[in-house]
Amino acid sequence: MDPRTQAVKVLCRVIQHRASLSSALPALIEPLAAQDRGLLQELSYGTLRYYPQLLAYLKLLLSKPLKAKDSDIQATLLLGLYQILHTRIPDHAAISATVEV
Repeated sequence: MDPRTQAVKVLCRVIQHRASLSSALPALIEPLAAQDRGLLQELSYGTLRYYPQLLAYLKLLLSKPLKAKDSDIQATLLLGLYQILHTRIPDHAAISATVEV
C-alpha cells in the first residue's frame, strides 16, 4: 500500500465528502507499514493546511478547470504541488510518485 495513494483517498474524503481529517485518516493509515504512516500524515495534514494556496496555484497552471467528477485528479495534483512547494522531497521524486498515483 502506497502512502501517497492513501493520502489522495484522505484528501477526497475531506474535500469532496466534507469528512473531518480526524475521521478520515485512521481507517486509511491502518493498512500502511509503520515507516509509511508518518509520510501519510505529513502529506494529508500539509496538503489540507495549504489547500487554498495550492488550489490557487493549480487554477493558474490548468488551461481549463477540472470537472466536478475529477476530484480525485484534483486531489492528486494538489498532493504533488504540496510535495514540490512545501517538503524536502526532491522534485523529481515527488513528480514521479504523483504520476504513479
